[in-house]
Amino acid sequence: RGQRRRGQRRQPVGRSPTSRGHLSAGDMLLLLSSSAPATSRPNILFLMCDSMDGRVVDPSAPLSKLVATPTFDALASDGVNFVRTYASSPQCVPSRASMLSGRRTDQIRAFSNDNGLALSPGGEPDEACVSAYGEAWCRTHGASQALETTLFDELRSGGYEVALFGKVDIGAGVLRRFGPAPTQDGYHGGASLPIVTRAADVRRPTKPNPLELVDDHAAHVHPEDWKVHDRCSEWLRAKGDASRSSGGGGGPPWFLYCSLNIPHPAFRTNATWLHAVDEAAVRASPPAWPAEGSMHPYDAYMTTSKAVGDDQPVFGEVGVFRVRRTYLAMVAEADYLIGQVVEAAREAKLYRGALVVYLSDHGEMSMEHRQIWKNAHYEASLRVPLLLAGGALPVGPRFRRGAVATSLASLLDIFPTIAEAAQLRPLRKGALAGESLLPLLRGGGPGQPPRR
Repeated sequence: RGQRRRGQRRQPVGRSPTSRGHLSAGDMLLLLSSSAPATSRPNILFLMCDSMDGRVVDPSAPLSKLVATPTFDALASDGVNFVRTYASSPQCVPSRASMLSGRRTDQIRAFSNDNGLALSPGGEPDEACVSAYGEAWCRTHGASQALETTLFDELRSGGYEVALFGKVDIGAGVLRRFGPAPTQDGYHGGASLPIVTRAADVRRPTKPNPLELVDDHAAHVHPEDWKVHDRCSEWLRAKGDASRSSGGGGGPPWFLYCSLNIPHPAFRTNATWLHAVDEAAVRASPPAWPAEGSMHPYDAYMTTSKAVGDDQPVFGEVGVFRVRRTYLAMVAEADYLIGQVVEAAREAKLYRGALVVYLSDHGEMSMEHRQIWKNAHYEASLRVPLLLAGGALPVGPRFRRGAVATSLASLLDIFPTIAEAAQLRPLRKGALAGESLLPLLRGGGPGQPPRR
C-alpha cells in the first residue's frame, strides 16, 4: 500500500468500483468553487447518510483526522460547515420524522423506529402503520401526532419537482405518494419485545455481538447504496440533458433527495475503503472502556442491550479497533458515493444553480462509552454533519465560503431553511420548531439577531 508519513491522512487508492476516478479534495474544490448568480428559486440537491458522526467533518475534532474524506472537505471549503449540529433524537425514524415534519419528537409523538407518522397530511393512514397496528389505531395515534405537512409536501405544493431516492423512513404515506424510488416505511415491522420492555429494565442483549457485525473482506459492499448513487447520478444527467435541450430554461425548479444507508451497521468493508483510514492513529486513540458497575443505570442497560456488557466475550483492544476501523472505512465509502453524485451535478451543469445540503440523521457510538449503534445522548450519537454549499448558497459578510459555523444548529432548522430558500408559502406561526439558517449566513439584519 506504500509508505506514508506518520499522521498523514490516507486517500483511497487504486481504481474505484466505477469507471470514474476518486477526486482529491483539491480537484473536487476546483470543480465546485465557481458560484452562480443568485436565482429566485434554486434547485436543491439534498444529500443524506445514516449514522454519520458529525465530528467526522469537524476540522477541530480528533475523529476527523482518522479518515480521509475529500468530498466532505471540498463541500466544506465551498460552503459553510455547521459543526455543532444535533439531531432531535439519536434514532432513525424519530430523527427523520422530526426533521421532515419540522416538529420536535414530543410534538409528533414519534419516539422509536416502530412508530413513524401514522397519517399523511391529508389524513390517509400510512400503509405500513396499518399493517403493523391496524387502521383504527393509526387513525387515533395519527390524530395525536397532529401532522400538518412535510417538507416534501410543501415543496411539491410550492411548484417544485420532488424526486426521492433511497432511505426516507418516516411513514406519512411517503412511499406511496412520492417517487421515483424512496425506501423504508418508518415502522420497521411494528413493535418488538426488546423495545416495548425497555422501561422494565430487562437486561439482556437485543443486538448481535459487535464483532459478529464486522466483515472487512466483503467483496461487494452495500449494493443498495450503490444503486441509489447510480439512480441519483442518472437523474441529474437526464435533467442536465433536458435543460440543455431547452436552452437552459423551462421546467419547474427541482428538489432531489439522495439518501444512503451507510455508514449504518452492520460494519462491512474491504481494502478499497480501509486505505482511507489512518490505522495507526485509530490504534493510538482507543475509547475509554468503563466498568459496567461504574456506569449510570441507563448506560449500563444500553451496554448490555447492545451486547457489549460484562456477560459478553471480552473484546480487548483488537476487537474495539476492528469495529472502529471498519466504521471509518464505511465513512470513506459514503464520502466517495456522495462525491460521485456531486460530480454528476457538476457535469450536468446543475451545480452552480443549486443549493446543496449534506447531513445525517444521527451519529454512531462506534464503541465509545462502551456502546455501538446509536440511542445515546452522547456526541458520537447525537451530533451530525451539516454542510451547506452549491452555487445558490447565499453568503454574506459574516460567513464566507469555507467558513466553520460554531453556532448551535439542529436538524429542526432544515425545514425552515429550505422553505426560505425555495420561497415557499408561509406556514402558521409556530408550525415549525426550528429556525432558518439563511439569516445567519447573510449576516443578520433588522429583527434577525445572531442565533443563540
